[in-house]
Amino acid sequence: MAASGHKATSCSEVKSVNPAADDGEYTLHPFSADNDVSLRVYCHVIASENPKEFLTLPAGAEENYSIVSSDQLLGSTWFLCPGILQQPYVSRAGTTKFSKLRIKFENSSVEVIRVDYTFASTCGPNEISYAHAGDCYSEGQGCAKGTFKVNLTGTELKLAPGVHWALQERNPASLTINDMFISMDRKVASARC
Repeated sequence: MAASGHKATSCSEVKSVNPAADDGEYTLHPFSADNDVSLRVYCHVIASENPKEFLTLPAGAEENYSIVSSDQLLGSTWFLCPGILQQPYVSRAGTTKFSKLRIKFENSSVEVIRVDYTFASTCGPNEISYAHAGDCYSEGQGCAKGTFKVNLTGTELKLAPGVHWALQERNPASLTINDMFISMDRKVASARC
């Protein structure tokens, strides 16, 4: 049993203090060195041996999504933005919307487990990790169809100063991220990639 006045640092500790606790929202103090820092967390599978922490996204799934577009231009129009579409590119395509994010506490910060889909819904053939976007639509700059949006509004969290996005596997190498936006309060980010 936890000492009187102890503030739970994890869902496991919530369970140890109250073995009858149900899945739900709890206020945790994840960084034992700083009891003033609290975070509202959804404890999932709390009755199990391994309860998991999730961050509920009050902005909702429509504001927290990742899209890898299946649209792909026909080779003769590859450098144009509007053009003739060929068979959809489905090997990586999909749309995933998140209502809660799996998190873990690491060295006074919160890490998002971007590939946990417990509280996500996916349309299309593939689950897309949180805050990821892409496509094979065109080689033309500014033509990207894949998009993502992160909206942490209503949570106690914001994007850390070192969080940034980078392109991978781009062809041609001169392509850059389109419409990158990060709000001043670092609660919202979006782009086309």
